[in-house]
Order: sequence, then structure tokens, then C-alpha cells
Amino acid sequence: QSLEEQEGQLQQEVDALARLGVELHTQQEALAQSHATGELLAYLRELLRDAGPLVTQRLIRRISHQAGEIYAELMGQSDGRLVWGEDYALRLDLGDEQRSYEQLSGGERMAAALAVRMALLRETSAVDVAFFDEPTAHLDSERRESLAERIMRVRGFSQLFIISHDDTFEQAAQS
Repeated sequence: QSLEEQEGQLQQEVDALARLGVELHTQQEALAQSHATGELLAYLRELLRDAGPLVTQRLIRRISHQAGEIYAELMGQSDGRLVWGEDYALRLDLGDEQRSYEQLSGGERMAAALAVRMALLRETSAVDVAFFDEPTAHLDSERRESLAERIMRVRGFSQLFIISHDDTFEQAAQS
């Protein structure tokens, strides 16, 4: 009878050890899967880190292209091409000649800055509304009127809000 009791206890211990063996196997599988997930995440982090500069280059090129088109619309010219470089510097390419932002006239600078802002809005936002505060500031009357007229002709935005003390926009404004 004592041997039978011992056998029963030993059988319970064997059953408990078998359950622990199954649980250990399950935990080992989970650990292996966790390691695999960690390796995948490390690979994805590295991939994203390496892709970051490439994505930035591509985005800058797209914004630069759009800014160039908007600049041409604003200035009413197609001979020069506005370029926003990867160093975030603006320049105007005129065939063989290149002019940096600092070499542009006040009106050209304002048009270039507006073109980049509009291109950034188009490319990085689903909002097709643009706000401009005093876009014709520091321009002579001829350039103010010219720039105002061209701003009103820019395509790609459902609404343009222009805040200005200048009455140049008055003839084109709805309110």
C-alpha cells in the first residue's frame, strides 16, 4: 500500500514535469519568435535610417519642381528655372547663368519664397488653402501689382487668403 501511494505521488510528479516540459517548449518558441521579431525590427530601423536621406532627396526634388512651375507662373516667365537644392538653398538657373537667392531682386525673392511655400503646401498637406501675410511688402508699386496679379492666377489651391494693408489685391478679392 505504501508503494502504491509512492507510485501515485511519483506519477503526479511525472505529470507535473510533463506539463512543465510543454510550457517550457512553448516559452522557448515564444522566445525564438521574439528574437526573430527583434532582428526584423533592427533590420527595419536600419532600412528606414538608410532610406531617410533618399526620401528627403526625392521630396526636395518634387517640391523644387513644383516651386519652379509656380515661380514661372508668378513671374510670368519661362526662361529661368527656380531650383530648391538639397542644401535648402534657392537659386535661379538662367541657362548658363545661376543666381543665388541673395542675388535676386526683392520681387524675385518674394516670388521665390512664395513659390517654395506653395509647393511645400501642395506636397506635404492635403489642404488646398494657402494663407499669405503681406506678400507684396517691400516691393515698388509696379512689382506689387504684377506679383498680386500673378498670385491670383496661381492654380492648385481652392482658396488663397491674403492678408495685406496694400490695396493692390482689392480688384481681385472677393471680400
